[in-house]
Amino acid sequence: MFWLCAYFPYLSIEAINRSSPHFNLGENNKAFIESEQDTFPLLASLPLAISDGPEQRQVVCAINRAAFDCGIRIDMTLASAKVLHHDLVVLSRDTVRELRALKRIASFLLQFTPSVAIETDTDRAEIALEISASLTLFGGFDALLARVHQGMRAMRYVARYGAAPTPLAASLLARTSKRSNDVRICASAEALHDTLASISVKHFAWPQETFRSLDTLGLTTVGDVMRQPYAGLRKRFSDSLVHDLDRALGRANDVRRFYELPDTFASQIDFCFEIKDSARLLIPIGELLNELEDFLRARGAGTDEIKIELKQGRSRAQQFEFRSRSALRHAQHWHRLVRDRLETHELMEPVIEIALRTHRIIPLIEESESLLPNEKGTRSDWIALLDRLSSKVGEKNVYRVVVNDDHRPELAWRSESDESERAKQFRLGKIRPTWLLREPKSLIEMQGRPQYNGELILLAGPERIDTGWWDNSPVARDYFVASNPLHEVCWIFRDYRQGKRWYLHGFFS
Repeated sequence: MFWLCAYFPYLSIEAINRSSPHFNLGENNKAFIESEQDTFPLLASLPLAISDGPEQRQVVCAINRAAFDCGIRIDMTLASAKVLHHDLVVLSRDTVRELRALKRIASFLLQFTPSVAIETDTDRAEIALEISASLTLFGGFDALLARVHQGMRAMRYVARYGAAPTPLAASLLARTSKRSNDVRICASAEALHDTLASISVKHFAWPQETFRSLDTLGLTTVGDVMRQPYAGLRKRFSDSLVHDLDRALGRANDVRRFYELPDTFASQIDFCFEIKDSARLLIPIGELLNELEDFLRARGAGTDEIKIELKQGRSRAQQFEFRSRSALRHAQHWHRLVRDRLETHELMEPVIEIALRTHRIIPLIEESESLLPNEKGTRSDWIALLDRLSSKVGEKNVYRVVVNDDHRPELAWRSESDESERAKQFRLGKIRPTWLLREPKSLIEMQGRPQYNGELILLAGPERIDTGWWDNSPVARDYFVASNPLHEVCWIFRDYRQGKRWYLHGFFS
């Protein structure tokens, strides 16, 4: 096994507000906020400090550049920091937001490997990936790390990396990395002992009493501790100390619980200020849509509906729904639809929070690309055009003109919504599937809708078949033609003799 660990030393300040700041490493390896023209400069212009610890003695755990310029430093007591600048903006550390940020990063990393483990102790703020099976697929370790690092920069998180045959060793190496774009690597299990020997013991998650005792004995590095007899270490300290050393060296199992994506997507950005211009909302909405794309890519799925909620004050909120004619996952497509709507929308009140949700997670099979250039475009291009037109002028105002079965000239045409060719074909008359199952297969229902490889959309029907009473095998069924997200066209029916349950009876070619 080979593990890559991403350690986030500045997550407490990065999780405060995702959309306004850019983060980078400044002097003395501190995290600062660097404002740009396309971002909100408020948090960068005011001295900001993140506080943590007991209420009686809170300390500064993160600052921005303005606070640093005022002489405020990390690990300084909050009372001393306020003396240096009486208008210091102080925000309490929010471990819930930090865990939410780790889950967002884990959703992005799941596209590289299914084995992604979040460290539940938020003080450590790290994620471990088992990547041995992914190296060949992504072109080797350097190529995979470059893609991971590029994604971190796009999400505006500072990460340090370590790689080793054990997850704990990778974590220790990541914590000793000097800069965010560097990685410390131990390529083989045989080299773990020598590689970890120079690392400080303070990078372990041990109690402070253990560190004080080790410091009294002059044991400051992992090598110093490993040279001591294990029997003496167990007698003087707890078994967890020896067990952690064995886990780091690969002598004991290190079981990690891998992160699993939820069945639905929901994310939000809450601001530390008010936004009165709808155009400026496109920046944080773009980040939410990028997060949605990472989520869908990790699940191998898409969606055809998203909901955006703009919270304005404590009780007022505006909701927007956006739909597509086909399931997709690309953030750029959804961003165009949102931009077309918001550019003409005037905010009645300032916005303090944005939420993005979707409950329709549909398995997605992407279009195969041709080796030859396609001048006519693809089906996804046509769907994107129709979606944008519908977003601008309204769903009911996008239709096609078709021939109507009527001899009167004024009634010889009619407008028709953009339904699929299969749907029009199945409206023409009774047809039967090419493949009929030997026995009808019972289907499950979710919210009253039949499911088979996803939700079944009814294309045609019902066709009532009520017969067989003369030979003691009566049936009373309503048949429908339906399609699922995998574009399988199914013949299903609802049996009125079996409590109106749904069944699958065949497939069309």
